[in-house]
Order: sequence, then C-alpha cells, then structure tokens
Amino acid sequence: MAVVIETALKLAFGELLSVVVAQTMQSDKIKTLLKPVKTTLKSIEPIFYEIWRLRKVLDRPEEETTMFISHLEEGKELIVKYSRIKFWNIYQEFVYSHKLIRLNNDLSWFFQIELQGNSLSTSIRSLIGIYDLSDKMDQLLSAITTHARANDRSCKVPRLPEHVVGFKLHLKELKRRLLNYDTEVLVVLLEI
Repeated sequence: MAVVIETALKLAFGELLSVVVAQTMQSDKIKTLLKPVKTTLKSIEPIFYEIWRLRKVLDRPEEETTMFISHLEEGKELIVKYSRIKFWNIYQEFVYSHKLIRLNNDLSWFFQIELQGNSLSTSIRSLIGIYDLSDKMDQLLSAITTHARANDRSCKVPRLPEHVVGFKLHLKELKRRLLNYDTEVLVVLLEI
C-alpha cells in the first residue's frame, strides 16, 4: 500500500510540475501567474522526495499523503482549466487567477508547516528514544555492577595452593646455586 501511495505522490507532483512548465512555455497570459508556482515547485522538489522517503521510515499516517496528492491533482486541474479560458471571459480569468495565487500560497504554506511539524515531531521522537536508551543503559549498568559486587571474588587473583607440585626440587636447586658462589648473599627463604 505504501509503495502505491508513494508512486501516486511522485506521479502527481511530476504531473503538476510538467503542466506548470508546459503552460508557462505556451501562454503569455498565464506565464505571470504560473511563474511563482513554478518557482515554488522547483524549490520544494529536492526537499519533497527526501521528506516523503523519511515519512515512510517514520511510519507517518497515510491520510496526510493522500490529502497532499489530492491537493496536487486539484492544482493540476486548476491550471488546465485556466489555460482553456478564452481571452474575452475576464470574470473567469479573475476568479482562476486568484485560485492560482492561492494554490501557490497553499503549496508554500503546506511545506513550511509540514517541514516545521516534521522537524518538531522528529526531534521529539529522537529525544524520547534517547531518554529510553539512557534508561536502558542505566539499568544495564546497575545490573552489571550488582552482579560484580555479588561475585566480588571472581575478580581477585587466586591464592597459591598449599602444595605446589614440583616446587621443592626447584627451591633446592636455587639454594644450591646461591650457596655455591663465593660471594656473600643474604637470602631469606620461606617454606610453605
């Protein structure tokens, strides 16, 4: 379902942009009204795809996306209808020119509000995730320190056993070597 909505969104945005570009090339009467719409669409296009890709990752509701798709399609229909108005029908030109101005303002407003809302939402989600991660790390650290205190002996060096096998032979050899030399050596030997 998400792939279908994403495809529909890209298609609606691309169609609106292509209609705006085509109409600005064809007609001089509509050029002045569509130039701000074209500028707005061109400026939000790089941000547009990045936002909708991130929306999919953040599991945002699909109602917002479908609402924006319908808004883009209405904008495309509005431009097509305006381009079909005859030059002598001044009233319809007036009405549709105001609708085109409102379309541009709506697109700008939507992206300004949408970007701020997404930024705030993402920041709050990030902070919540950081706090959750901090709590989990604190729990893990307390569990490790509690376990280490309970098993305090496991970190100490073990004592020597009472009887080391083969130690007496090495000790006698050491005594013999030290006493064979003609120099005086003070040796303290402790037997266990």
